[in-house]
Amino acid sequence: MEEKIKNAIETALDNCFGDEFRIYDEKVTQGLQKPCFFIRTIKSEIQSMIMNRGILDVVFEIEGYSKCGLYEELTDMLGKIFEAIKIVQSDDEKYFAFRREASCEKDKVIIEAEYRVSIYITEDSSELMEKLEMNE
Repeated sequence: MEEKIKNAIETALDNCFGDEFRIYDEKVTQGLQKPCFFIRTIKSEIQSMIMNRGILDVVFEIEGYSKCGLYEELTDMLGKIFEAIKIVQSDDEKYFAFRREASCEKDKVIIEAEYRVSIYITEDSSELMEKLEMNE
């Protein structure tokens, strides 16, 4: 599920900024091509509920670098990112970012986006078979 949401964020950013911006999963120490984004999961938690249901809470950090790193360029980029990631879509599912926080630093913007998704929790059938005892 996390990967679906992350892919939906990537798609939303790609639709908003086009092919000019590269999207990375990992930090690049050499060969960084600006403008670009880094997207990584910083928190993932499942809250169990009754009837095999749960809430998946996932927080992503999006780090964005503009071409020149000018403050005006970064603030414009920040507004576009905020709007693009508000509601993201993967296949037929939509995910709403109920919390978004941002900061502008020296040459980049950093956005945290938190998504909560209702999930159905299934047990591994092999575990169930191990618990099965035979009465004689």
